[in-house]
Amino acid sequence: MDEILGSTYRVRLRSLQWATDLVRELRHSEDIDAVSVAAHWALDAVYDLFEVYRLATPIGKNHDAWLERNDAKTVGGLIFIRGEKTHQAAQVGGPNPFKKYSDDFADFANLTNWGWAKASTKDPRYERRLQWYSQNVVGRALWVPLDHAWHWFVENSPDKVPGQDARLVPGWVEGVHPIYKQ
Repeated sequence: MDEILGSTYRVRLRSLQWATDLVRELRHSEDIDAVSVAAHWALDAVYDLFEVYRLATPIGKNHDAWLERNDAKTVGGLIFIRGEKTHQAAQVGGPNPFKKYSDDFADFANLTNWGWAKASTKDPRYERRLQWYSQNVVGRALWVPLDHAWHWFVENSPDKVPGQDARLVPGWVEGVHPIYKQ
């Protein structure tokens, strides 16, 4: 991978990591807007990272077949719902793509208050990605499929990926991130 693509890939991988960390940090938040911002950031990070990956590797025009062959169905499902949240203006509190768990999930609430909702679109052009979304994303805590996607991008990186813990990066200033109170 050339230097520019490699640098871009690493930045977008870090963006996905930080967005996922924020989603996890907000797992019990009642601040719907904060959860929405974090989840939208994470979905955009998955999409942006896939686009750089696509430029750096010979995927070809049939992305869905390539995603299926390379065990990237969760990535495909997240890319699908990212398109839905963009093109259908879906957001937290709406019918999708995120939902607050009901009281029926009281035991699960120790893990998270937020999960992925069912998709509302039935567009046949995206049937395969909708299926991946339904099988690999729906009903899970918001950060779980995002962690899976991050791991897939690390494991399948077209370039060596350095450590992703930002605190180990020279010049990192501890505490330079928003603190969300619950």
